[in-house]
Amino acid sequence: MIPEGSEQKHTNVTLISERYDVHRDTAYKWTGEESFPDPVDRAGKADVYDEDEVDEWLRKNFPGVWIKGQKGRNPLGLPAGDARDLLTLQRIGELEGRAFHRDATDVRTLRTYISKGTLARPDRKAGDGQKPEVNEDRWFRSTAYAYLNRPRRTRRQTTVGEQPASEQQPQAAGDLELPGGDDQDLLTLEQIRAIDTAARGRPAPQPATLKIYQRDGRMPRPDRVPGDGEEPAVDEPMWYRSTAYGFIRSRPATRRTGTSGAEQAGSERKAQATGGLRDDLELPGGDEEDLLTLEQIRAIDTAARGRPAPKASTLQVYQSDGRMPRPDRVPGDGEEPAVDEPMWYRSTAYRFVRRPATGRPRGSKVARGESRG
Repeated sequence: MIPEGSEQKHTNVTLISERYDVHRDTAYKWTGEESFPDPVDRAGKADVYDEDEVDEWLRKNFPGVWIKGQKGRNPLGLPAGDARDLLTLQRIGELEGRAFHRDATDVRTLRTYISKGTLARPDRKAGDGQKPEVNEDRWFRSTAYAYLNRPRRTRRQTTVGEQPASEQQPQAAGDLELPGGDDQDLLTLEQIRAIDTAARGRPAPQPATLKIYQRDGRMPRPDRVPGDGEEPAVDEPMWYRSTAYGFIRSRPATRRTGTSGAEQAGSERKAQATGGLRDDLELPGGDEEDLLTLEQIRAIDTAARGRPAPKASTLQVYQSDGRMPRPDRVPGDGEEPAVDEPMWYRSTAYRFVRRPATGRPRGSKVARGESRG
C-alpha cells in the first residue's frame, strides 16, 4: 500500500507505453523481465511501479527508448551553449563518447554516418564565404545535438554470461569473430556473405534475400554505388566495413520463437504425442526471417490446410495459452525495421501452421453428430 502523502511518483503499463512511445505489449513484456522493478502497489487489476525505478531500468537496459522518454530535458548531460556555436567532427565524437560512457566515436565512423544521412552534412565549410571563417568542416551545436539525441536502435544490455530472455542463441552477436580492417574499407555483397557465413558457422542469406532486406530496412542500403561521383569509383554496390559489420552483428543468431523455453518444450511434447508437426503441407517459400502479419499467417494456414484458419480472436487466445507462439516483433520494440503491428518470423509462423491435425474434417457426418447410417 502506498503511504498517504507519499511524494513517490508512480506509473503503470499504460503510462509507461505513453511516456516512452512504445506499444503497450512492449511495456507489458518489460514488466515480466526478472530485473524489472517490483510493483509497489496495485490499482484494481493493474500493477503500480515506482516511476523513477522504471526510468532507471530503461536507462540501463534500453537507452535508446529511455532517451525518447526524456522529453524537454537534457538526458545525455550535454554541455550548454548557443545553438549556433561551431563544433568540429572530432568534438562531436568526444561528446558522444562522454554521453554514453565509452571512447570517443572515431571521426571515420562519423563520416560514414554523414554518407548515410544519420549525421547531417556540415553547416559550415572552409571557403564558404561566411563569417567567422573556418578552416575545416563544422556543425552548429543545434545540428550536432540533434544527432546525439536522435532515437537509437536499442538492444537490451546484458551482463557477462547473461542470456537475453527474448533470444536463445549459442553465441551472442557481439561475440562474433570478424576480420579486422578499417571502418571505411569497401566490401561487396558477396564479401559480406562470406564474412557472415564464416562468423556464424552457417550459410548467409542468399543475395536475393539480402536485396529484400535492403528494401524493408533489415539491411542498410549500400554506402557506395556506381556513378555516385565519389572516389574511388566502384563498379558495383559496396558497403563500408562498419556498415556491413553492424548488419552482421544485429541479425538474430537463431530463430526467435516468441515463447518461453517451458512453453516451447510443452508444445513440442504435445506435437510428439499427437504425431509431430505436419510435413505434408505445401507452404510458400521464403526466408525464415521474413516477417508475417496475423492475417498473412491465417491466409497461409487456410490455403495449406484446405479449411478456414481460426479467427484472429481465437488465435489471440491460442497465444495466451501457448498453442501459438507470441509475436517475434511488436511496435516500439526498438528493433529494425520498425513494425506497426505484431509480426512473426516465417519460421515461427510455419511451426504453428504445421501443427498436428486435430479432430475430424469439418463437414463429416460424425462431426455433425449424424449416424454412419
